[in-house]
Amino acid sequence: IEVCKLCAVNRTEEDLKNIENTLVELEEKFDTDLRVEKDFAFHQAIAQGGHNPVISSLLLIITPDILKYYQKYKVCAVPQKTVHAEHREMLQKIKDRDKEGMKELVLRHLANLIDFAKMSAKGDIPEFEYGHI
Repeated sequence: IEVCKLCAVNRTEEDLKNIENTLVELEEKFDTDLRVEKDFAFHQAIAQGGHNPVISSLLLIITPDILKYYQKYKVCAVPQKTVHAEHREMLQKIKDRDKEGMKELVLRHLANLIDFAKMSAKGDIPEFEYGHI
């Protein structure tokens, strides 16, 4: 949430172009094996647009492990139409510098990931062991 709010406040025109380009690539590759990689590139572009080097660095460190979880457990199984709409809405809020509208949008966008985290914390995911991907 804070990453998206920072981007809405701190983004430049160059950041907007980068975010939009990564979104177009994601939409073009959505039904391919590159979907998750392109999705993370989009979110990384948003983090970079926030101009907080700590957050951008942290994302780069954790992204490989997150990609493994996404691929192994099929975490991101949201329908294409929904994902595209939410990403487009996110881009618009960044363009409009609407940091207040970001919280609800990001929570809605990450709802399936939040549910997955709750399930994994309870041990409700078969073959799920912390640290073993």
